[in-house]
Amino acid sequence: MAHNKTIAQHYVPQFLLYGFASASDKINLFDLKKNEVRFNQAINFVFYENYFYDTDNRVENMLLLLEKKASVPINKIRQDGYSRIEENDKCELIIFLCAQLSRTKAARDRYLGMLDEKNMEKVKASLAKKYHEDTDFGHYHYPKEDLRKISAINTSEGVLHSMVMNDLRFHVLINKTDKEFIISDHPMIVINALYKEESQFMPGPLARGAQLFLPLSKNICLCAYDPKVYKYGGQKSLTASEINLKDVQWLNKLQALSAAHFIGFSSPLMEKYVRNLKPSKENCLPSFYKVLKKAKKLYKNPQLRNPQKYRDFLRFLSVEGAL
Repeated sequence: MAHNKTIAQHYVPQFLLYGFASASDKINLFDLKKNEVRFNQAINFVFYENYFYDTDNRVENMLLLLEKKASVPINKIRQDGYSRIEENDKCELIIFLCAQLSRTKAARDRYLGMLDEKNMEKVKASLAKKYHEDTDFGHYHYPKEDLRKISAINTSEGVLHSMVMNDLRFHVLINKTDKEFIISDHPMIVINALYKEESQFMPGPLARGAQLFLPLSKNICLCAYDPKVYKYGGQKSLTASEINLKDVQWLNKLQALSAAHFIGFSSPLMEKYVRNLKPSKENCLPSFYKVLKKAKKLYKNPQLRNPQKYRDFLRFLSVEGAL
């Protein structure tokens, strides 16, 4: 019996957006490019594109499976079940985070931007050397089918990267202030407080000192961090922290910086706040973690967290690709 294909493929899962629902499965959106707010948008009609990953649903079905698995611990965390995150839950969560980091339209477009720039610089350098003339050729426009393939490959690589990410530890941030967490069309945030100056050269989430943040609802944000570099939590709890208004502002600014086109929020009363939110990467550290002194001494130069495991991972990919 043939299964119906999913045409509207969401690059931000609907179950994640439900944590920011205003009412009746609706969410409010701020359009960054048009500088306008769209109230009460149906969640099943936002952050998606028809056949974004594929037309045969192979990647889409994989993502639906990952979402189904991850929704169990995420819903548990949303319901105050964060006193302890089980080992099985950690595995599902890290795979979901890695997939979410690479599956969005913004992730694809940023990858294409780097690819275009890298290749075009080579072409321009070659022609300038030959013809002694520097010319701007603009950007290459990829066919729709090529965009699907790139989205599928980018997403699949993100899932595979989870194989070397299980050393990260989880922490839950609880927001009880009068300002809600926001979400965007690229909700995964990766920062590195150990190598703030060199972060643009780091291999992202695989680096020593990586931190990942994903808002799960207007009141809950999930963190995954390198425990050899950071100290999260206090005497009352090692797995959760209640944060202050400055911390919420810090995270929301990062979320706005990560956004490509849209910011999502729950309460209509947040409209003015969202409009005036200035996207930025703050230099100051928030109150809920600190960088360990010994980490600063041990890891002076940018490096991978698990170089041997990463080499084994690359070897696995090369062997699998040869089969």
